[in-house]
Amino acid sequence: RGPCPELSRRYHQQRSVVSGQCTKSLLFLPALATAAVKMVLSRSRLVALLLTVASTFAKNPSFSMEEGRASNSLVVDLSKVDLSNFTASPNPPNCTEKSCTYTLSDPQSTAAQYVAIDSRSGQIRTKQVFDREALVRTIGNPQFVVHFLVRDGSSWTFGSFVFRVGDINDNAPHFSDPVESLTISEASQPNAKHYISEAKDEDAAENGTLTYAIEWGNRNDTFRLEMDAATGIPYLTTSRSLDRESTPYYRLNISAHDNGKSIRLRGSHIVDVTLLDTNDNPPRFVASPYVVELKENSPSRSPLVQVSAVDPDAGQNGRIRYSLTDVFNKPELHFVIDNETGVIQTTADAFDYETEPQSFYEFFAKATDNPSDPKNSFTIDVTVRVDIVDVNDEPPQITLDKYPGTKQVGSNRWQVVEGYPKGTAIAQLSLADPDTGPAKGDYVDSYMTGGSPYFKYTKPQTIERLGEIIIDKDLDYEDKKEFNLTLVAVDEGVPPLTSTVSLTILLKDKNDNSPQFESASYSTSVLENRDGGVSLVQVNAVDVDRETNLIYGIDSVVPSSLRSAFYINATSGWIMTVTSLDREAAPVVRLKVFASDGIHVTRVNVSVTVHDVNDHRPQFEKASYEFVVPEGEAGATVGVVKATDQDQGLLGKVEYEMKDDDDVPFAVNRLSGLITTKGTLDRETHSSYRITIIARNEGDGVPMESKVNVTVIVDDENDNRPRFERKIFYIEVDKLTSKNKKVLTVSANDPDTGKGGIVAYNLIPVNQQELSYVWLSIDSDTGVVTVAHSLNGLKTGNYTFIVSAQDLGEKPGRSSVELVVHIAGVSKGDEEETGASQSDFGNTLIILIIALVVLVIILVLAALLFVFRRKARDWMLEKDTERGNGRGGGEVEVKAIRRKSSSRVQFAKQSELVKVNEYAKEPREGPEGMDVLDSKCHDEMVKREPKAAAAQATIVPRYSSSGRSRQPIQNEDTMVLEKDAGADGESNSSKSSRDSGLAGVDETSVATPSTSSMRELLPLALRRLRPMGCLLRHFREKRDAHGHYFCR
Repeated sequence: RGPCPELSRRYHQQRSVVSGQCTKSLLFLPALATAAVKMVLSRSRLVALLLTVASTFAKNPSFSMEEGRASNSLVVDLSKVDLSNFTASPNPPNCTEKSCTYTLSDPQSTAAQYVAIDSRSGQIRTKQVFDREALVRTIGNPQFVVHFLVRDGSSWTFGSFVFRVGDINDNAPHFSDPVESLTISEASQPNAKHYISEAKDEDAAENGTLTYAIEWGNRNDTFRLEMDAATGIPYLTTSRSLDRESTPYYRLNISAHDNGKSIRLRGSHIVDVTLLDTNDNPPRFVASPYVVELKENSPSRSPLVQVSAVDPDAGQNGRIRYSLTDVFNKPELHFVIDNETGVIQTTADAFDYETEPQSFYEFFAKATDNPSDPKNSFTIDVTVRVDIVDVNDEPPQITLDKYPGTKQVGSNRWQVVEGYPKGTAIAQLSLADPDTGPAKGDYVDSYMTGGSPYFKYTKPQTIERLGEIIIDKDLDYEDKKEFNLTLVAVDEGVPPLTSTVSLTILLKDKNDNSPQFESASYSTSVLENRDGGVSLVQVNAVDVDRETNLIYGIDSVVPSSLRSAFYINATSGWIMTVTSLDREAAPVVRLKVFASDGIHVTRVNVSVTVHDVNDHRPQFEKASYEFVVPEGEAGATVGVVKATDQDQGLLGKVEYEMKDDDDVPFAVNRLSGLITTKGTLDRETHSSYRITIIARNEGDGVPMESKVNVTVIVDDENDNRPRFERKIFYIEVDKLTSKNKKVLTVSANDPDTGKGGIVAYNLIPVNQQELSYVWLSIDSDTGVVTVAHSLNGLKTGNYTFIVSAQDLGEKPGRSSVELVVHIAGVSKGDEEETGASQSDFGNTLIILIIALVVLVIILVLAALLFVFRRKARDWMLEKDTERGNGRGGGEVEVKAIRRKSSSRVQFAKQSELVKVNEYAKEPREGPEGMDVLDSKCHDEMVKREPKAAAAQATIVPRYSSSGRSRQPIQNEDTMVLEKDAGADGESNSSKSSRDSGLAGVDETSVATPSTSSMRELLPLALRRLRPMGCLLRHFREKRDAHGHYFCR
């Protein structure tokens, strides 16, 4: 009574499929009873039933997670939530304060396949990466209920929640078929709807909402793509009338886009639109009219002509049937047409032109298309004319009659004696043709074959058609004993008819012939350089008069120098070589060979071709080549080398190559021998090159080659300008310098050659407009500068000129330098100019005086500083003496840091050891006279500082000498002057401090002096350096290994 309303509400809210739940109260009890009976059969299933029933009364919150999240993602942590929201139990355990045990209620449930629960922590996590669409395909829903048990001690609590898998736009729209076919009638009205397949998108909400578009293929914007508002199915509409004949087919690319927010996915497929034809075009004949000729003897069913019509419509609408119309001559009595092909044929027997009542037939051929509705068919017709053509069907006739002197020895066999004179007629021929008119062979042509050149035939020249057979050449029995003549008569009918008559002419013999060679000429060939004894060719002659032995011989040989190189056998006629032949000397040898029967002699020409072998090297036209090429960029033509080979064909084909072509900036064309530059040439770097060109023939296995030296001279381009050896020239001349005296020679160097290397000089005065003459000149060729005018009228001082140098090349280069000429000396009669010069000198003197005053001031300041330092040193010496007496002598240890800044000495956190030795106690090394200077320095120090001379001062950090650890005294900020006890009496701490040098000084151990100590320390430090300064005036300064300064 209680759970059904709650179950119904939860079912509709969560859209969850749970076994046993019902949406109506009447359905709950039967379903539960049926499930109970089944569950009793299995303990585990009974537990599942109880859990299902328990969860029915529980509350079902929901959790969602987007698909695509990684496996093991947290769904909910039951230990940190209020379980009262998950169960209907009135007292759910509080697992946030105490530990509980968690488990899924049914390991075989749908939820157990996708999520897992940690029994201790209560965390429910995913077991896989969720795909919402795959989940829907598997369980039919993108969500499922998770049932779980929570044990608190010995009690169990049942809970559940709904887990939803949220959608992301991870599926693109797709069509069921990549290609879809659509047929539309061309008679379809605009705006008619033609539905196409819709796309599917497994995503939900806007991710699965689709928008369609035509991507391409919509020629002339014929179609629009719209979507049915009620069903969402896309359809095509036409924006204009369709014409299948102009465009029978469209291929449209239809795309579908989803409406995802973050990303929009797209799918597409092809829609093939085929237009269905309607019968909207009539047939059309390809020609009009049709005119054909028919021969009178044509047999029945002879094809005359094929009429042809075309219809742009398709299918039955474009299928054409042909027929003949009965208009003029009842064509069906003589002609018939094939309804499908349009071929017109004859039906009657052969036509007889001579008996036919008319010479032509004319009728109409009709073409009709074949639509499904005959009422919509189109019919057109065309005129067909058939002309009857006459044919030649009667051959001509030939009749022969012999002249006197000709003897008939058989049927069409006549005998003629050898020696009949030329031009004698031996027979007469007459012709006749029963046809009349030119078209029937009224004119008959005739000719003879087989008698040439001994007989000729003269055609009839009269209406009687009489012709003659005439001897056209002397008849020779030995030449030919029998002649077979054929007389032919042909009319000019179509086709022409022919008649023939054969005639045999026999000759009687006479003895009058010379020997005759079997060939009018002979030719043979032989390889050059072959040894003698090679058989070349056999000549053969015959004598028809009688059998006789012929003798062969050689009349002449061209060239005549090879006469002895050939031999002929007098009986057999074989021609052989005696020596080897040279093709280059004589490529063809011509022999005149004769045959004699003792009375008559006959001659024949024999040609011997000498074939080439590779026995010659290529020969250059010159022993060496020299080319001149201008310097510049690559690709310039240098020149052509040419070599020829006396051999012929491929053996004489010459190819060129360059030896060591990588070492020079040139290349040679392999076939032409053209030499070009392949790099930039600079004459100043390389003025000439010497290269070797190799010419090589192809040879017949062993190619031959020759070489030639080529000198390439790089011609200079004016690419350098003159350069002076100095940037400015300065000379001084006095006014007494005589005219034309040489005062200077300037020189500019130009590395170019020719005119580009010839330098011309010019001199240009600067700011000398007040002078009306030029008083200095330069030789344009030599650069010699001379005085061109008296200098007495010039003012003393400096005069500036510009010396320019320009080469003489086509594009001249130019450079210039400055020449300053100082005019010295003053003449007595030129006081005004001298005054001006003295004025300039006075200005210079003022500047020098000012410089001297500044220098004196600096020296005075330096002297004052020096005096101040002397005073300070004396005062410090007195202070040191007093303190030394008060402390009982010993070694002075001072902890200080020096730093120079401007003209003062400042202290910083660094330590420096300045060691000043006692000069009187230590011997000195060095050049001769050093001891004397040491003594002088020591005496001077004793005289001025008697107390300091007896002590050895060392400026070091002061250390405590307690124990082995030497620690700097941090609170000592004064200086103590201790009297040295002598070399042997030196304290251990002092000696250790001096031996260790700076090695024991730590920056952190340096104590900063107080203000009062600084006042005392500065003069003391300066005064302690006084003895070293004395030595430095005489000897150079040195450093020891520790970087200390000392005097040698």
